[in-house]
Amino acid sequence: MTRTVTRRELVAALDENQTALSRRAARESWPYTEYLCRGGRRRHYLVAALPPDVQAALADQAAPPAPPAPPADPPLLDRSTPARRGRPQAAVPDAAWQAWLADYLDRRQPTAQSCYRRLQAQAASEGWTLPSLRTLRRRLAREIDPAVVTLRREGAPAVARRYPAQTRTVAGLHALEWINGDGYQPRPNLRWADGTISRPVIWWWQDVHSRKLLAWALDKSENADLIRLTLADLIATWGLPAHVTLDNTRAAANKTLSGQVPHRYRHGPPRWDEPLGLLPRLGIEVHWTGVVEGQGWGQAKPVERAHRDLRQDLDKHPALRAAWERAHAVPRAAYEDIVADVVHEYNGRPGRRTEMGAGAHSFDSVFARSYERATIRWPSDTQRRLLLLVPEVAIVDPAGGVALRAGRGPHGHNRYQHPALLAHTGARICVRYDPAYLHADVECETLAGQPLCSAACVAPVGYGDTAAGRRHSRARRQYVTATKKAAAALVQVHTAARPAPPAPSPRPRPGALRLVEQPVPARDPDPPPAPPADEDRLVRLMQTVAPARRRG
Repeated sequence: MTRTVTRRELVAALDENQTALSRRAARESWPYTEYLCRGGRRRHYLVAALPPDVQAALADQAAPPAPPAPPADPPLLDRSTPARRGRPQAAVPDAAWQAWLADYLDRRQPTAQSCYRRLQAQAASEGWTLPSLRTLRRRLAREIDPAVVTLRREGAPAVARRYPAQTRTVAGLHALEWINGDGYQPRPNLRWADGTISRPVIWWWQDVHSRKLLAWALDKSENADLIRLTLADLIATWGLPAHVTLDNTRAAANKTLSGQVPHRYRHGPPRWDEPLGLLPRLGIEVHWTGVVEGQGWGQAKPVERAHRDLRQDLDKHPALRAAWERAHAVPRAAYEDIVADVVHEYNGRPGRRTEMGAGAHSFDSVFARSYERATIRWPSDTQRRLLLLVPEVAIVDPAGGVALRAGRGPHGHNRYQHPALLAHTGARICVRYDPAYLHADVECETLAGQPLCSAACVAPVGYGDTAAGRRHSRARRQYVTATKKAAAALVQVHTAARPAPPAPSPRPRPGALRLVEQPVPARDPDPPPAPPADEDRLVRLMQTVAPARRRG
């Protein structure tokens, strides 16, 4: 029977790649017969018609292994010339091999060709005989673990990415129980209202259970206001989630949202002068993506998978084809309409091959089915207003006012005042304000989130404005009068609440009394006669003058 071999068997016998073998077979016109197989056609080469060196390699491969030699001194293993089947392996000087490895396994990731050219220049001066670059590559793949090559050329994070990913199930969650968010920068350019042109940044909030995009907004950069306002839209439309996953970066882990929550850049106990963030204040538990080998592990969020679809649907949208060039940037209104259409189609596309989609449902249908059965926490008006305000820590001055750094102009800071702040003079409080209306009232609260008052903006008045002076005097009198009434009411309360004095206890009586006899002093002898009146005056004068002389 005529023996035939496939191309795979020839590659294994000759230790060559398929491309080189196919080129040699075509160049030397090796006869073959094609057979239909799964996936196409397969060539079978006739062994008797192959070149002698190929037949010898096939014979060596088919030969039975030689019996083991008797035990003797173990030979030294020369790893520079490992055994090969077929053609003999080209020898590589050990010094040349080490020099090429040191150059190739570098974090700057030089190409193998550039390292080989430098090795050839060094070999000319050292007198080395070098094999081909393909031989060096084959030895690298045979002797060194690919993970070690990745570590030396790309670092530890790249090695961590080679590890098999962990699979998590979302069957135990319901709609809106857990959300995650991330920013994405599309390729088409946008023309802003101020005339500037740039690539926008879109922030998405996605439901983890259904993978539906719940809210989005775009801005010039990824900032705290963009994340906060999109979260306000999500909560006003769908309700309050229980958990949220964010990147462990400074933009996503800003103090406005996650104040007093430990994260990558906020270690240890929370700072005493840091206000409570919006997320913990609303009862939303914050989860950060992991940090692997010093780098954030943001690809663990499910919304990262949505970016791959949006890169095709949004970046390559027909209406944005010309917007890849700055000269053809799209206005913001038209850009937002296109994004809204893409998101609507993305959520409503049937046949999603996710765990909950099961290849038949869309993200919208999965979310609606779970949302209708779930218990959703709904925000109050105060909580929705809280999401529209920006916090800032300020110190109360002796006049019961606070000054904000936001909106500072040529005439100084904006000041806000309220009599209730006088009780907190010198203390740090949290002032929440609307950045779009800095002259409106601001909400003052303690750093722990306890409400204090709504302070009004205090604007300077004219030097001769008597009407403003009367209003100020009237407000001062009302404040003093109210304080006096409060003090009087406090005294009355204390007087009314004062307990009655206890009844006097009966006075005890002694068991017996003893009369104390007072001794009678002895009588003096007869006193001398009184001096005359003149002598009496002279004596008093001498008694007055004598001490003065002694002091002198």
